[in-house]
Amino acid sequence: MESNLVRGPAESFTTSYGAEIVYCERGNKNGRPVILPGFFLITFMDIIDALSDDFHVYGMVMRMDGPGNCLEADGSVNWAHQWGADEYELARHLELEKFAHFGKCHGSIPGWWMAKNHPEMLEGLASYFLAPHVKPQNANKFIDLMIEADRAWAMAEQIRRPETGLPKKMEEVGAIGAGGDDPVQTQKVVGTIAKYGGYPEMAWDTQEECAEFLRNISIPVDYLFGTEDPLFHDWYDNNIWVIGNTRGAHAAILQGECHLMEIDCPERVANEFKAFMAEVDCGCAREVMAHPFDREHEQLNHEHEAFLAEKARNDEAQAANERATIAKDAPDPDLAGTYVAEIDLPIGRQRAVFSFNVDGTALSGTVEMMGKQQPIEGGQASMAGFSGSITIKAPVFKMKGQMSGKREGDAIKGIMKTKMGEIAFEADRQQ
Repeated sequence: MESNLVRGPAESFTTSYGAEIVYCERGNKNGRPVILPGFFLITFMDIIDALSDDFHVYGMVMRMDGPGNCLEADGSVNWAHQWGADEYELARHLELEKFAHFGKCHGSIPGWWMAKNHPEMLEGLASYFLAPHVKPQNANKFIDLMIEADRAWAMAEQIRRPETGLPKKMEEVGAIGAGGDDPVQTQKVVGTIAKYGGYPEMAWDTQEECAEFLRNISIPVDYLFGTEDPLFHDWYDNNIWVIGNTRGAHAAILQGECHLMEIDCPERVANEFKAFMAEVDCGCAREVMAHPFDREHEQLNHEHEAFLAEKARNDEAQAANERATIAKDAPDPDLAGTYVAEIDLPIGRQRAVFSFNVDGTALSGTVEMMGKQQPIEGGQASMAGFSGSITIKAPVFKMKGQMSGKREGDAIKGIMKTKMGEIAFEADRQQ
């Protein structure tokens, strides 16, 4: 059969729950079986071809519609689980007892579901350019690119050589209906990818369960990242943590490579996988896994993380004090001007006019209420705020007070402390 999601010959089968799964078969039929999932198998075919000399490769299309057996409470399909269930059905259809999983970005998600639910079938798990998330996110540039209206520009930002790679990428973006020609379809596809396509940890109920699984995993795992990939930096702290805490993991970070490495350097990616599987065959990873996770090392990690968190809090507190000191000493020339407010006095609501003059950090001027102007005495003004003594005179009383406040844009906000209590004011600059 032919499929617009696969470059070259494709096949399909129907799962036990009635879904059609499209896949392709390439490579050495005597080689180790490898399943490589993806939303499309167009640019990924360059990697499949690079692997085919050594492996028997099955590419699986990760569908976004049709029936499923992994459902949300509202009856919709939970694709983070369903893609894994589809891969399991494909392996059964192909009568594979064991295989290696090659996952790049979203393609790693079915592999992590298999690792959790059917670990006995996996000989190795390659999780390239995406790892389970068990630590907080650093930024959100990758998702911002995903929802960018200019699809070509967004894709070009993820390719090291866009002059040659962008036309290939836009071909397959259009193949799944995410090119923007059909806004409704584009929104549907991008929405599914944004919700499910970047979170392998959704195979577990909590991040804590996922982290514990990584510490005790019994399957050799390979991580691969590129230094110019925005997704790597969006989850930088997490990625470094999983590299150091996934038991027996193999990892590489390639300087200069972007997210769409299947376009920029498919041979390099394939070679990384071949090196990983050679390590699996020699038993190095399983030798490490034969020993329990080093709890003392884990405790040291926790203590170091606590130390770093405390240091970050102390550094921020020190920086805040320094900013406050600078603000206290720094003049605020923009405070000068006239501000008008309605304030509540003991005799009722009155109009108040604040006229400020600023000379360095010295504040002078007047406060006018009930037709009487009174000077500001001993006034001080800086970026941290202003203060001064005033006298409020009325036909039946006279009271002294201490005024303090702060400028916020073209307004001032503060209080006047008097023997009769605190009088709050908010005044806007008079244009």
